[in-house]
Amino acid sequence: MTEEVRWRLLVALGLAPLVLGVVYLGGWPFWVLLALAGLLATWEWNRLLRRSGIEPNEPVSLLLGAALAAREAWPGALPWVLASGVLAAMVMELARSRERSVPGFSGTLAGPLYVPFLLGFLGLFRRAEGPPEGWAWVMGLLLLVWAADTGAWAGGRLWGRRKLAERISPGKTWEGLWSGAILVAGVAFGLQLSLWRDLEAVHVGVLAAVAAFGGPIGDLAESWLKRSVGLKDSSHLLPGHGGILDRVDSLAPVAAAAGLYAYSMGLL
Repeated sequence: MTEEVRWRLLVALGLAPLVLGVVYLGGWPFWVLLALAGLLATWEWNRLLRRSGIEPNEPVSLLLGAALAAREAWPGALPWVLASGVLAAMVMELARSRERSVPGFSGTLAGPLYVPFLLGFLGLFRRAEGPPEGWAWVMGLLLLVWAADTGAWAGGRLWGRRKLAERISPGKTWEGLWSGAILVAGVAFGLQLSLWRDLEAVHVGVLAAVAAFGGPIGDLAESWLKRSVGLKDSSHLLPGHGGILDRVDSLAPVAAAAGLYAYSMGLL
Protein backbone atom coordinates (compact mmCIF):
# COMPACT_ATOMS: atom_id res chain seq x y z
CA MET A 1 0.00 0.00 0.00
CA THR A 2 1.46 3.33 -1.05
CA GLU A 3 1.61 6.32 1.28
CA GLU A 4 -0.94 8.17 -0.86
CA VAL A 5 -3.42 5.28 -0.60
CA ARG A 6 -2.80 5.02 3.13
CA TRP A 7 -3.54 8.70 3.63
CA ARG A 8 -6.59 8.45 1.40
CA LEU A 9 -8.05 5.66 3.52
CA LEU A 10 -7.20 7.30 6.85
CA VAL A 11 -8.74 10.65 5.90
CA ALA A 12 -11.85 8.96 4.49
CA LEU A 13 -12.31 6.80 7.59
CA GLY A 14 -11.91 9.85 9.79
CA LEU A 15 -14.10 12.31 7.89
CA ALA A 16 -16.97 10.05 6.78
CA PRO A 17 -18.31 9.30 10.31
CA LEU A 18 -17.92 12.96 11.26
CA VAL A 19 -19.85 14.19 8.22
CA LEU A 20 -22.59 11.58 8.65
CA GLY A 21 -22.88 12.46 12.33
CA VAL A 22 -23.30 16.16 11.55
CA VAL A 23 -25.89 15.33 8.86
CA TYR A 24 -27.90 13.29 11.36
CA LEU A 25 -27.60 15.94 14.06
CA GLY A 26 -28.74 18.75 11.76
CA GLY A 27 -29.28 22.26 13.10
CA TRP A 28 -26.47 24.78 13.18
CA PRO A 29 -23.66 22.18 12.96
CA PHE A 30 -25.01 21.09 9.56
CA TRP A 31 -25.31 24.65 8.25
CA VAL A 32 -21.84 25.51 9.53
CA LEU A 33 -20.43 22.45 7.77
CA LEU A 34 -22.08 23.47 4.49
CA ALA A 35 -20.91 27.07 4.86
CA LEU A 36 -17.35 25.92 5.59
CA ALA A 37 -17.37 23.63 2.55
CA GLY A 38 -18.64 26.49 0.37
CA LEU A 39 -16.03 28.90 1.72
CA LEU A 40 -13.11 26.49 1.24
CA ALA A 41 -14.28 25.45 -2.22
CA THR A 42 -14.44 29.11 -3.23
CA TRP A 43 -10.99 29.74 -1.78
CA GLU A 44 -9.62 26.91 -3.93
CA TRP A 45 -11.45 28.28 -6.96
CA ASN A 46 -9.75 31.63 -6.41
CA ARG A 47 -6.44 29.78 -6.36
CA LEU A 48 -7.22 28.40 -9.83
CA LEU A 49 -8.14 31.87 -11.05
CA ARG A 50 -4.86 33.37 -9.88
CA ARG A 51 -2.99 30.64 -11.76
CA SER A 52 -4.68 31.92 -14.90
CA GLY A 53 -3.85 35.57 -14.16
CA ILE A 54 -7.28 36.61 -12.83
CA GLU A 55 -7.62 38.41 -9.49
CA PRO A 56 -11.07 37.89 -7.92
CA ASN A 57 -12.32 39.93 -4.98
CA GLU A 58 -11.56 37.39 -2.28
CA PRO A 59 -13.67 38.71 0.64
CA VAL A 60 -16.79 39.03 -1.51
CA SER A 61 -16.38 35.64 -3.16
CA LEU A 62 -15.67 33.82 0.11
CA LEU A 63 -18.67 35.32 1.89
CA LEU A 64 -20.93 34.65 -1.09
CA GLY A 65 -19.69 31.06 -1.36
CA ALA A 66 -20.40 30.36 2.31
CA ALA A 67 -23.82 32.05 2.14
CA LEU A 68 -24.93 30.22 -1.01
CA ALA A 69 -23.92 26.83 0.36
CA ALA A 70 -25.87 27.37 3.60
CA ARG A 71 -28.72 29.43 2.12
CA GLU A 72 -31.46 26.98 3.16
CA ALA A 73 -30.75 27.79 6.80
CA TRP A 74 -32.99 30.77 6.01
CA PRO A 75 -35.71 29.61 3.58
CA GLY A 76 -36.32 32.18 0.86
CA ALA A 77 -32.90 33.78 1.29
CA LEU A 78 -31.55 32.81 -2.14
CA PRO A 79 -32.56 35.92 -4.13
CA TRP A 80 -31.34 38.19 -1.33
CA VAL A 81 -28.00 36.38 -1.13
CA LEU A 82 -27.50 36.48 -4.90
CA ALA A 83 -28.49 40.13 -5.24
CA SER A 84 -26.25 41.17 -2.34
CA GLY A 85 -23.32 39.23 -3.79
CA VAL A 86 -23.66 40.70 -7.27
CA LEU A 87 -24.03 44.24 -5.95
CA ALA A 88 -21.08 43.85 -3.58
CA ALA A 89 -18.88 42.45 -6.36
CA MET A 90 -19.89 45.31 -8.66
CA VAL A 91 -19.20 48.02 -6.08
CA MET A 92 -15.89 46.52 -4.99
CA GLU A 93 -14.73 46.16 -8.61
CA LEU A 94 -15.59 49.80 -9.24
CA ALA A 95 -13.61 50.77 -6.15
CA ARG A 96 -10.55 48.89 -7.39
CA SER A 97 -10.78 50.58 -10.83
CA ARG A 98 -8.60 47.99 -12.56
CA GLU A 99 -7.98 47.57 -16.27
CA ARG A 100 -9.07 43.92 -16.21
CA SER A 101 -12.30 44.35 -14.30
CA VAL A 102 -14.39 41.97 -16.43
CA PRO A 103 -12.35 38.82 -15.58
CA GLY A 104 -12.13 39.83 -11.92
CA PHE A 105 -15.83 40.56 -11.60
CA SER A 106 -16.77 37.35 -13.45
CA GLY A 107 -14.37 35.21 -11.44
CA THR A 108 -15.63 36.64 -8.14
CA LEU A 109 -19.15 35.42 -8.96
CA ALA A 110 -18.32 32.23 -10.88
CA GLY A 111 -16.60 30.50 -7.95
CA PRO A 112 -19.56 30.71 -5.53
CA LEU A 113 -21.95 29.69 -8.32
CA TYR A 114 -19.84 26.76 -9.48
CA VAL A 115 -19.81 24.56 -6.34
CA PRO A 116 -21.38 26.33 -3.31
CA PHE A 117 -24.64 27.15 -5.11
CA LEU A 118 -25.02 23.56 -6.33
CA LEU A 119 -23.90 22.10 -3.00
CA GLY A 120 -26.56 24.20 -1.25
CA PHE A 121 -29.26 21.90 -2.63
CA LEU A 122 -28.28 19.50 0.16
CA GLY A 123 -29.88 22.03 2.51
CA LEU A 124 -33.16 21.66 0.63
CA PHE A 125 -33.06 17.93 1.29
CA ARG A 126 -32.07 18.39 4.94
CA ARG A 127 -35.12 20.57 5.56
CA ALA A 128 -37.47 17.86 4.28
CA GLU A 129 -39.89 16.62 6.93
CA GLY A 130 -40.32 13.23 5.30
CA PRO A 131 -40.76 10.53 4.72
CA PRO A 132 -37.85 10.13 4.18
CA GLU A 133 -36.68 12.53 6.85
CA GLY A 134 -34.16 15.19 5.95
CA TRP A 135 -31.16 13.46 7.46
CA ALA A 136 -32.04 10.24 5.60
CA TRP A 137 -32.24 12.11 2.29
CA VAL A 138 -28.80 13.69 2.68
CA MET A 139 -27.19 10.59 4.11
CA GLY A 140 -28.49 8.50 1.22
CA LEU A 141 -27.18 10.94 -1.38
CA LEU A 142 -23.77 11.02 0.30
CA LEU A 143 -23.58 7.22 0.34
CA LEU A 144 -24.47 7.03 -3.36
CA VAL A 145 -21.86 9.61 -4.36
CA TRP A 146 -19.22 8.00 -2.17
CA ALA A 147 -20.05 4.61 -3.69
CA ALA A 148 -19.60 6.03 -7.20
CA ASP A 149 -16.27 7.63 -6.28
CA THR A 150 -14.95 4.62 -4.38
CA GLY A 151 -16.06 2.12 -7.00
CA ALA A 152 -14.52 4.18 -9.81
CA TRP A 153 -11.25 4.60 -7.92
CA ALA A 154 -10.93 0.94 -6.92
CA GLY A 155 -12.21 -0.44 -10.21
CA GLY A 156 -9.88 1.79 -12.18
CA ARG A 157 -6.84 0.69 -10.17
CA LEU A 158 -7.73 -3.00 -10.41
CA TRP A 159 -9.11 -3.38 -13.93
CA GLY A 160 -8.75 -0.02 -15.66
CA ARG A 161 -7.60 -0.34 -19.27
CA ARG A 162 -9.70 1.90 -21.54
CA LYS A 163 -9.36 5.62 -20.90
CA LEU A 164 -12.58 7.52 -20.30
CA ALA A 165 -11.28 11.01 -21.16
CA GLU A 166 -7.50 10.83 -21.45
CA ARG A 167 -6.97 14.46 -22.39
CA ILE A 168 -8.89 15.67 -19.35
CA SER A 169 -8.11 13.05 -16.68
CA PRO A 170 -5.70 10.26 -17.68
CA GLY A 171 -6.55 8.19 -14.60
CA LYS A 172 -10.26 7.83 -15.37
CA THR A 173 -11.29 4.62 -17.13
CA TRP A 174 -14.48 3.05 -18.47
CA GLU A 175 -13.89 0.07 -16.17
CA GLY A 176 -13.79 2.44 -13.21
CA LEU A 177 -17.00 4.17 -14.32
CA TRP A 178 -18.91 0.89 -14.53
CA SER A 179 -17.41 -0.39 -11.29
CA GLY A 180 -18.73 2.73 -9.60
CA ALA A 181 -22.15 2.28 -11.21
CA ILE A 182 -22.35 -1.32 -9.97
CA LEU A 183 -21.45 -0.30 -6.43
CA VAL A 184 -24.02 2.51 -6.59
CA ALA A 185 -26.67 -0.01 -7.63
CA GLY A 186 -25.85 -2.13 -4.58
CA VAL A 187 -26.01 0.85 -2.23
CA ALA A 188 -29.28 2.01 -3.82
CA PHE A 189 -30.78 -1.43 -3.18
CA GLY A 190 -29.74 -1.15 0.46
CA LEU A 191 -31.24 2.34 0.70
CA GLN A 192 -34.53 1.05 -0.75
CA LEU A 193 -34.68 -1.42 2.15
CA SER A 194 -33.66 1.06 4.85
CA LEU A 195 -33.35 4.86 4.74
CA TRP A 196 -35.41 5.30 1.55
CA ARG A 197 -37.97 2.55 2.04
CA ASP A 198 -40.78 5.10 1.67
CA LEU A 199 -39.64 6.03 -1.84
CA GLU A 200 -40.88 4.20 -4.90
CA ALA A 201 -38.24 2.05 -6.58
CA VAL A 202 -38.33 4.17 -9.73
CA HIS A 203 -37.30 7.27 -7.79
CA VAL A 204 -34.47 5.43 -6.06
CA GLY A 205 -33.33 4.17 -9.45
CA VAL A 206 -33.29 7.64 -10.98
CA LEU A 207 -31.36 9.09 -8.04
CA ALA A 208 -28.89 6.22 -8.23
CA ALA A 209 -28.36 6.89 -11.96
CA VAL A 210 -27.81 10.59 -11.23
CA ALA A 211 -25.10 9.68 -8.71
CA ALA A 212 -23.50 7.00 -10.89
CA PHE A 213 -23.17 9.15 -14.00
CA GLY A 214 -23.67 12.74 -12.86
CA GLY A 215 -20.89 12.45 -10.29
CA PRO A 216 -18.21 11.45 -12.84
CA ILE A 217 -19.29 14.33 -15.09
CA GLY A 218 -18.73 16.76 -12.22
CA ASP A 219 -15.38 15.12 -11.50
CA LEU A 220 -14.29 15.47 -15.13
CA ALA A 221 -15.43 19.09 -15.24
CA GLU A 222 -13.24 19.98 -12.28
CA SER A 223 -10.32 17.99 -13.73
CA TRP A 224 -10.67 19.98 -16.93
CA LEU A 225 -10.59 23.26 -15.01
CA LYS A 226 -7.52 22.20 -13.01
CA ARG A 227 -5.69 20.94 -16.10
CA SER A 228 -6.34 24.24 -17.87
CA VAL A 229 -4.17 25.99 -15.25
CA GLY A 230 -1.66 23.18 -14.78
CA LEU A 231 -2.79 21.83 -11.40
CA LYS A 232 -3.32 18.22 -10.35
CA ASP A 233 -5.17 19.01 -7.09
CA SER A 234 -7.18 22.08 -6.12
CA SER A 235 -5.17 22.25 -2.86
CA HIS A 236 -3.56 19.95 -0.29
CA LEU A 237 -6.04 20.39 2.55
CA LEU A 238 -6.94 16.68 2.60
CA PRO A 239 -3.91 14.38 2.35
CA GLY A 240 -4.45 11.68 -0.26
CA HIS A 241 -7.55 13.42 -1.60
CA GLY A 242 -6.37 16.88 -2.65
CA GLY A 243 -8.66 19.75 -1.74
CA ILE A 244 -12.28 20.40 -0.91
CA LEU A 245 -13.12 20.92 -4.58
CA ASP A 246 -11.65 17.51 -5.32
CA ARG A 247 -14.02 15.96 -2.76
CA VAL A 248 -17.24 17.78 -3.62
CA ASP A 249 -16.84 18.08 -7.39
CA SER A 250 -19.04 14.98 -7.75
CA LEU A 251 -21.40 15.73 -4.87
CA ALA A 252 -22.35 19.28 -5.90
CA PRO A 253 -23.84 18.51 -9.34
CA VAL A 254 -25.48 15.36 -8.02
CA ALA A 255 -27.11 17.33 -5.17
CA ALA A 256 -28.43 19.91 -7.65
CA ALA A 257 -29.71 17.39 -10.21
CA ALA A 258 -31.26 15.22 -7.50
CA GLY A 259 -32.85 18.29 -5.92
CA LEU A 260 -34.39 19.39 -9.21
CA TYR A 261 -35.73 15.89 -9.82
CA ALA A 262 -37.08 15.39 -6.30
CA TYR A 263 -38.76 18.80 -6.27
CA SER A 264 -40.31 18.33 -9.73
CA MET A 265 -41.66 14.92 -8.69
CA GLY A 266 -43.21 16.33 -5.50
CA LEU A 267 -40.86 14.38 -3.24
CA LEU A 268 -39.73 17.51 -1.36
